[in-house]
Amino acid sequence: MDDTAQETDESDAFVRLLAQLNAPTSDLVVAVPALAAAPIVAPQPPTRAPELRGADELAAPPRPFPPLPVAVTPLVAPPAPPTAAGAAPAPAPALPPDYVTAATASPVADPIPPRTPPPSDVVAEAALALAAAPAPSDFSLMLTATALASMSTGAASPVVGGTVAGPNEPDIGGSTVGEKLTLLLAILVPPLGLLAAMVGAILSARRRGWVTGLLRAAIAIGVVLSVVAAIAGYIGHTAWQQQQAHDRTAAASAVFCSTIKTDPTMIQSPTFGWPSVAGTITDSLVAMQVYADKWTKLATASPDGIQPGVTKVGIAARQIIASVTVGRTVDDASNILMMTATASASGVRAWSAEYCK
Repeated sequence: MDDTAQETDESDAFVRLLAQLNAPTSDLVVAVPALAAAPIVAPQPPTRAPELRGADELAAPPRPFPPLPVAVTPLVAPPAPPTAAGAAPAPAPALPPDYVTAATASPVADPIPPRTPPPSDVVAEAALALAAAPAPSDFSLMLTATALASMSTGAASPVVGGTVAGPNEPDIGGSTVGEKLTLLLAILVPPLGLLAAMVGAILSARRRGWVTGLLRAAIAIGVVLSVVAAIAGYIGHTAWQQQQAHDRTAAASAVFCSTIKTDPTMIQSPTFGWPSVAGTITDSLVAMQVYADKWTKLATASPDGIQPGVTKVGIAARQIIASVTVGRTVDDASNILMMTATASASGVRAWSAEYCK
C-alpha cells in the first residue's frame, strides 16, 4: 500500500515538472528564419583562347593504345625418326606439362603500305586556298598548312608571309633578274638604284623572310655612290655658278676692256702711262690733265668690282695737278713714286688679265 502511494506521488511530481518546463516564459515568440540553401555550383574549367587549343592537345599526355592481337602458336613435338623394320620405335621425348599450352607472343600487324603523295594539282589547289584565306590563328591549322606545303614539294616548305612555296615557285634562296638589275642600276645611277634596292629589300623580306646578299650589296653600293654623286654634284654646281658669275662680270667689263685695248699704255707698269715732264709747267699740266680725264672717264664705265681702283688712279693724278698748279714746280721723282704705289694698289692689271681675254 505504501509502495503504491509512493509511486503515485512520484508520478504526480514528474507530471508537474514537465508542465513547468513546457510552460511559456513570455508572450514574445521568436521565429528563427530558415537558412536559405545556397546553390552549389561546380567549378568551371578556365576558358582557353582559340589559338591555344591546338597547343593543349599537343601538350596532353599520350593516350595508351589498345593491345595488339597476339597469335598463339602451339609447340608441336618433332616427328620421330624412321626406324628399321622390326625395330621397336624410339620412345617420344618427355615434354613439359605446359609444352602444348605454351605460346610465343609475337605481334601481328598488317604491313604499312608506302605513302603515296596526293596529285600535285590537288595539293596546289589546297595551297592556293590556304594562301587566299586569312592567316590561321589556331596552331593546328598552321601545322596543316605546313603539311600541305611539304606534300606539294616533297620536303619541308616554310610558310612565309601567308604564302606557300609550291612547285612552280623559283628558287627562294637565289636572286631574281630584277634584283640583279637593281645592283647594276645602283652602280650606274646610284640614287635611283638605291631606291630600287630598298624596295627590293622590303619585297624580299616579305617573300623570303630575309634580305638577300645581292640586295644588301646593292644598298651599300648605292649609299656610297650616292654620297659621292652628291659631293660631285655640289662641286659641279658651285663651279657652274662661279663660271656664270665670271661670264656676267666679263660682259659688264666690255667697255673697260675695249678702252684698255685701245690704249695699252694705261696698264703699263709702273705708272699706267703717267706723262713725263714737258718743257714748260703749262705743257706738263696739260699732259697731266689729259691723263686724269682719261682715268676719270674709264671709272664711270667700269663695273663695280674694279671701279674703286680706277677711281684711285684718277684721284692721284688730280692731286699731283693741284700740287704743281700751286707750287709751279714739278717733282717728277715724287710724282712717279706716288703713281706707282697707286697703280699697284688699284688692281687694274689683274682685272684686265682676268676679264679682258
